[in-house]
Amino acid sequence: MPGQSFKSLSTTLYDLLKNDLLSHANPHLYSIFPNTTLTADDNKIYFKHNTVYLRSKTGYFNRNLVEPATQNENSILKHIIETEAINSKELIAAYYMFVMLGHAYGFLGWLRTPLNYLKNYYGINEKQFVAAYTESFAPENWNSLPGPICEDLNSLHRWFIGEDKFLQRKDITNRDFLTPNKISKYRFHADYDIVSDFFKEIFEGLIDCNDHYLDNLMTWQAAKTLNFRNLNDCKIVSYNYDDIASLKDEIFYKSCFEFKFNYTEYDTLYQGMLGVIDINFIPGIKVSEVDSNEQVALHINDIKTNRFNSI
Repeated sequence: MPGQSFKSLSTTLYDLLKNDLLSHANPHLYSIFPNTTLTADDNKIYFKHNTVYLRSKTGYFNRNLVEPATQNENSILKHIIETEAINSKELIAAYYMFVMLGHAYGFLGWLRTPLNYLKNYYGINEKQFVAAYTESFAPENWNSLPGPICEDLNSLHRWFIGEDKFLQRKDITNRDFLTPNKISKYRFHADYDIVSDFFKEIFEGLIDCNDHYLDNLMTWQAAKTLNFRNLNDCKIVSYNYDDIASLKDEIFYKSCFEFKFNYTEYDTLYQGMLGVIDINFIPGIKVSEVDSNEQVALHINDIKTNRFNSI
């Protein structure tokens, strides 16, 4: 909307998170429709627009990948790419970070555990996290982002302003093209270790220390997250860090957790990304007791008093 800036979009992102309105449904880039204020002859609102090309409208809205042979010249959309308050790089950055957070927080719930931990053990609130997260995506900070994310943003921007007719970013096998609408969702799983480290750096910057329980929490998060580069089911002996982060109890005990996604090879998953089958993002969980000689009770006060080594 005219008047919306990168800063105000960041505020909107926080409002959505705070009110638990982030979801797997993607937001929409600003589009231009006929018979509206922006297309009126007497329009005085400044904006630039561009006609963007899609390999497939179906792929754009519903799939993570489209095949190289799919290039429909008639699949086009008209997007606003600049206003007085926001430029094209800021628009693309806002879109990318909205979609990623909607997936990681709203759909997977992946971010809820570390954000609960930061809030309950350090007093760091969601607003502080969103401010740090969005600042990372400001165009002047793109070169400090992990390589795959920076490359995604630069490729999206070239497509958005018309330097590239179609988005030229491919999947990790270099077979098929990513879709603009889901590229950050794909990146979360295709380069999970890198993206997870990116989030962990934000967490550590907010708490200003190295916390070995936060390290363990991130290991827990990795075990229950679908990683396109490592499709093996994960079996770990751990405390339940979802419970620890939410202060569910005062004393916690180890269990053996087995997380099963039922994928054994990338090609099966690949069919889901092409839209042929649904992708199973949420694992099945099997929990069993550990041997008594492995069991160590962990009291909540131990975490609060022994969690850090200052940076």
